[in-house]
Amino acid sequence: MPAYHLQTILQLNFLPLMVIIFLFVFLIINNRFEHELTVKFWPMLVMLLALVVFDNIDYFEFDRKNKGLFHVFAAFMGYNLRIFILYRLVVIVMRDMPFKKKKIFMAPAIINLGITFTAFFTKLVFWYGPDGSIMRGPLAYTPHFTLLLYMLICAWLSIIFIRQGNSEEATIVIVESILAILGTFVEFKFGLRGILIGVISMNITFYYLYIHLRYFRYDVLTGAYNRNSFFADAQKYADNITYIYSIDVNNLKKVNDTQGHQAGDKIIRGTALVIRSILPANCYLYRVGGDEFCVLCTDISRENVALFTNRLRQQQQASEFSFAIGFHDWHKDFETTYAEADKAMYADKIRMKAGRTD
Repeated sequence: MPAYHLQTILQLNFLPLMVIIFLFVFLIINNRFEHELTVKFWPMLVMLLALVVFDNIDYFEFDRKNKGLFHVFAAFMGYNLRIFILYRLVVIVMRDMPFKKKKIFMAPAIINLGITFTAFFTKLVFWYGPDGSIMRGPLAYTPHFTLLLYMLICAWLSIIFIRQGNSEEATIVIVESILAILGTFVEFKFGLRGILIGVISMNITFYYLYIHLRYFRYDVLTGAYNRNSFFADAQKYADNITYIYSIDVNNLKKVNDTQGHQAGDKIIRGTALVIRSILPANCYLYRVGGDEFCVLCTDISRENVALFTNRLRQQQQASEFSFAIGFHDWHKDFETTYAEADKAMYADKIRMKAGRTD
């Protein structure tokens, strides 16, 4: 094998294959603990490996100046695997969003598949000239526009994340979209190969690792931050915390004992949704116990705290969920402030019980 071929093989494949191997091993190890998550990523890993194979075939058939159907098929698969990988990424980004018809987002990939398929019998997309060089038809850039469309969808989903208070995942999605666009531009502008595959493989891996790490920071049942995050953030934002809320679900044990834990879980999730729906900017929700939630507020005014508290009580009265609320402004240190908020919550719980008629 000529030295330049070996160099090209390494350039095309080293980074994607190393990332694929790493992700493959990680998915195998983690499947037992996060089966639902790993199942979402297996199709992308398989498509990524297939993309590496077909991209190599395309390269060497191009080098041999092959004008036959096999070369067209390799290029056709390369164009479409890239798009379907991005579609799967969009589906994973939408994993917790309330879209009922997520499959509609497959439409651009299907349309691109149909258009590029015409390369087998027309010159609408591409064909190979007498010397084996690629010739582009009027629809040659359909895959590029489809890729751009999926990146715009990712940008739109990032805006939704930001509105939901999930700026971290929004940042990840935006950065990965920009990297994919840059990878496409570099390949197209400078005639390089293997760049976009490397970018896509890293994007998949980093996104998986990000979601994996969320399990250590977030409560699986409610999507709120967990107890470990509460104490870590209390230390991290100690200089900026202005208020701490302590919120406790009423009668959860009774519901668990009489109606079962599924009914109790529904109450916990519902309470979290009620709180999150009116959570002000710079306020963060944590589930710190079975029936206990806390909210850390940073750099928030007394007026906004009063507004949040009033809205919280109004939302509680309008919903089927009952919970006691206590809060306190920053006082000396975290432990003291948290204890005062907890004390206020228990006082509210006693008041609510005293107000019963049964």
